[in-house]
Amino acid sequence: MSRLRRDGPLWAAARVAAVATAIAAVLYTAAAIGIVVLVLDTLNQRVDGALAAQLHYFHERPTLALERAQGLAGASNGPRDAFAASALWIVYPDGQVQTSPASPSLPEQYRHVETPTAVTLQGYGYRLVGGEFLNGWLVLGTSSDYVDFTARALIIEVLVVAVPVLVLVFLSALAIGRWSAAPIDRARRRLLEFTADASHELRTPLQVIEAEVSLALLVQRSASSYRETIENISRESQRLRHLVDDLLWLARFDSLPGRPR
Repeated sequence: MSRLRRDGPLWAAARVAAVATAIAAVLYTAAAIGIVVLVLDTLNQRVDGALAAQLHYFHERPTLALERAQGLAGASNGPRDAFAASALWIVYPDGQVQTSPASPSLPEQYRHVETPTAVTLQGYGYRLVGGEFLNGWLVLGTSSDYVDFTARALIIEVLVVAVPVLVLVFLSALAIGRWSAAPIDRARRRLLEFTADASHELRTPLQVIEAEVSLALLVQRSASSYRETIENISRESQRLRHLVDDLLWLARFDSLPGRPR
């Protein structure tokens, strides 16, 4: 197998394909980040909406919130929703906190949270929302495990899909690059062949002229011999002139606008 030339068409096509793949990777990454952010934002809005609805529910029915905090059997959990609060805290005016069963303790900096807030409690992610409740404050929280799991799964899917997509982009760009470079490569080969032929045609009369001159200078010759030598040099000079004229004509023809390619 021939070595890949750095100035060859295949090398150029590979470089173009690499650049196209890099651009595709950047665009794919940007699109993937946008999709992940959009999905997570949608899920967080869903969670925040469920917590807000449940907060309003308990605000209208404070007794049910107290029953829930005390862990009474059959206590209502508010509107049914997949993202309903799994933890409840009631903060009283004296600073005491009543925590629903199986809920982690609530740090002091989150005891009067109002807007949706993402926190970590005892190593687990939670989404909190709060509001006024009787003379104190009610804080509801739900685990963010589902959102985190969805984010991880989505990122893995994006990475898995990225590999074949980028490979396909590279191979497609490489094939298109080779197809586009084929006419240029053929023209380059023809130019090299023409240059080699022209060099050979120019070298032959020059060698003849050089040989005739060397022979004429080597030994003393008659006038007729010198005349024959000069005639040979003249013929080879005319041949050179015709070759140069042909090359100049080709150069002028190549520079004409609208010439056939």
